[in-house]
Amino acid sequence: MIDDLLDARDDLERLLDQALPALEARPASEGAEVLAVLLTAPHRRTGPDTRLRRLVVRRLEQRATPAAAAVLEAIAALADPDTARRGAEALERLAQAGVTPAIAGIGQTELADGVRARHDVAEGLAVRVHRPTEPGDRLLKLWLEPGDPGPPAQRGMLAGGWTDPLDARRVGKDRERFLRNAKVTEPDQLGAEETPQALDALVRRAGELDVALSEGVALVLPQLRRAAGGPEWPDFDVVLGPPG
Repeated sequence: MIDDLLDARDDLERLLDQALPALEARPASEGAEVLAVLLTAPHRRTGPDTRLRRLVVRRLEQRATPAAAAVLEAIAALADPDTARRGAEALERLAQAGVTPAIAGIGQTELADGVRARHDVAEGLAVRVHRPTEPGDRLLKLWLEPGDPGPPAQRGMLAGGWTDPLDARRVGKDRERFLRNAKVTEPDQLGAEETPQALDALVRRAGELDVALSEGVALVLPQLRRAAGGPEWPDFDVVLGPPG
């Protein structure tokens, strides 16, 4: 997904011509958020520069459609402070012109209970995630595997992502599978009040180790940062596809 959109991002108008009709055809808060992240997230290797992030906001405002307004709402919720401010201002101008987002739930991600697993120097989290407009909860699965000095793919990785919405039974079974794969039988049990701190600690450790993000983590990290209360997290390289 990131590969295709990064190629298209070189021609912003072509990207918006492709992405906005797709969002209109299948309106979902996750779709608006993913597009906002791909257009504005300041990852070290794959992220757009400041000029392009500002251009994204201007072009979305010029489109003046409910889908474009939904992406601007996601940018206002998830982007860096300067881009988020510009997105919110553009969204307000569109609202004054009668154009509002047609998608509910953008930027509304809540961390619930979870487990923390440690195995040698690696560690991970499996946290239930609630998004109010979705039919079930998701399971966020993160695994930090330190590596060796060198290119991003060799420095280790913070891998994972979150599932589609699941019923409670399937969330539980997926969490059990995560622990089996991690070879952990006695994880730390975390309440909803503890998971933001555990997530913050894991991401900060990933920054200290200078690992890269997998594609799945790169797509949800801004949502997780917002859900964790907006801590200051480092920018990361992103490894597209399986590490080589």
